[in-house]
Amino acid sequence: MKQIDLSSMTKAELEKYALDTSRKLDEVSAELEYYRKMFRLSQAKRFGRKSEKSLIDDGQQECFFNEIEKEADLRLPEPKAEKACPVRKIKRKGKKDAFISALRKTDPVEYVLTEESIYTAAGTVKKTEPKLRSSPLQ
Repeated sequence: MKQIDLSSMTKAELEKYALDTSRKLDEVSAELEYYRKMFRLSQAKRFGRKSEKSLIDDGQQECFFNEIEKEADLRLPEPKAEKACPVRKIKRKGKKDAFISALRKTDPVEYVLTEESIYTAAGTVKKTEPKLRSSPLQ
């Protein structure tokens, strides 16, 4: 901000400077008020109450939801109210033990392998001696 030497100004220059300064102050304050108003509106839009009013306020929407009640025959008795809960089976105690005991009743099977059966199952087996490979140092 530049500094102005007021002591060297004449009376007319001081009056003109004061009017310019007040005009600029009025412009800046009006602009500040505009931005404050815009900020309040944006906050109200962002966090304000949301209304879900329909465009048609002549009662058409209310009668849309009450259509079944209007068409119902009032002479018939009300239907019996039923619970809408799912039916759950009660777990039996000891079910796991019965399952495991059925598994334990099987007899263990033992397999005995002879050397001949191993060779016949694997096919012909060659007996090889391990060979050492050597490579020259580089």
